[in-house]
Amino acid sequence: MDTFEKTLAYFDPRLCTFDYIHSRSQSLLSVICFIVARVEPEFDSIARQLDHHVHQTVYPAILAHGFRSVEIVQALLLLAAFASPSENVREDRSWSLLSHAARVASEINLQACLSSRRDEHATRATRLEQRHAQRAWLNLWLHEFSLAQHTGRHSILAEQDLFSSCRDWHLDPLARDSDVALVSMVELRTIIKRNRHLFSLLPPGNDLFYAEQCKSQLRTWSQTWQNALPLSASISRLELSRLYVSHALVQLLGLVLHHQAKSQWPPSIVMDLYEASSTYLDVFPQRLAADRLVYCYNSMWVAASYQVIVAVRLAQLSSTFTFIDGTRLLQQCYRVYDCFSRAANQSIESTAPHCYLRFLGGVLRSLSHDAPPGATEEADTVSSSLEHSPNPDPIAETLVQLSQGQQPCAMEAPPSDMLAASELDPLLGFDDLEFFAWAGASLAQNDNFDT
Repeated sequence: MDTFEKTLAYFDPRLCTFDYIHSRSQSLLSVICFIVARVEPEFDSIARQLDHHVHQTVYPAILAHGFRSVEIVQALLLLAAFASPSENVREDRSWSLLSHAARVASEINLQACLSSRRDEHATRATRLEQRHAQRAWLNLWLHEFSLAQHTGRHSILAEQDLFSSCRDWHLDPLARDSDVALVSMVELRTIIKRNRHLFSLLPPGNDLFYAEQCKSQLRTWSQTWQNALPLSASISRLELSRLYVSHALVQLLGLVLHHQAKSQWPPSIVMDLYEASSTYLDVFPQRLAADRLVYCYNSMWVAASYQVIVAVRLAQLSSTFTFIDGTRLLQQCYRVYDCFSRAANQSIESTAPHCYLRFLGGVLRSLSHDAPPGATEEADTVSSSLEHSPNPDPIAETLVQLSQGQQPCAMEAPPSDMLAASELDPLLGFDDLEFFAWAGASLAQNDNFDT
């Protein structure tokens, strides 16, 4: 369990020992072993056997027998969070796995665990098990919200105002340091949800008001939760708070630019977006060393890829908005790529590090011919791996087309109900880029693209 605590807050080691999980759910134990084995290249053979066991025996058994428990929810959630990117976006199983986890959670009434009154006479063991269930629900809510954002789906669980039920959850006497991060992430997602809704309601001409609202609420979030960070929480996700808040601001400000012609973009909002993007790219290599990054779930890889793509778009605008330092942005992108490369070297093939590494390689290759001179210094550090990557052209040409406003490749987009619009716009706007980043791992596995 200590391994997962590097980036996750799924389990409480005081309760979730090997023996405890083995006695409660061999399905969950198999999934945990599979995910951990995938990280270590020397366990490649074991990981392949566990992969076959989990997907050919464990998951079919869960489906066939209708297993229902907190541990089954956790097993399905882990499978969704760490699923290997599929070669075809349409075949991605993450949403199906999350939906199954949500259905099981509903059947065992897991959503009520946070609203039920605390039994003051319950034993410590009982209280730990109650928090075990509550932790599972919090993680499910967070993952469903993130995946919905990546894919353009409507988040069902986010309709529940979870933060009002869990705002003091981390103050319980049995709370762990990492529980602070969980509650803070729920509030951050709630802020994102409310501001996206606010944007949809505002009449034209209120962009600056909207931007100030977003910045003010995110600033308050940062101040509140940084003060709540325990001194002992050396690996808490709150260490990544600058990363998360910068990512949220890029998402929210991108909405404004997405719905306007470039000639109408408010310079102050572009500057705020530029600063948030630059902060994210600057913090990412500092906080996520390779030995920690390899344990990150897929959503983190999507977020970082999205930020690189946004930075590329901004760098290309440096001649229009002179305050944008395109050279610096691209240098930061190369450093993120280097982080991906180091993580890929510590994990087996077909995992997110390898797939998103190849995708970012295509993104950066597309810029090699016109990158600002100062950016080439960072490019030299990764040029060898980019040059020797198989089939380098399709993704690069695809991104060049996208950046120039031409028709994107036919990339097997999911059905219309998975997207905010019925089809991808010929010129991907800022709000489309997150889907493109999510689909990137699948795109990168394809050798042939229609251009």
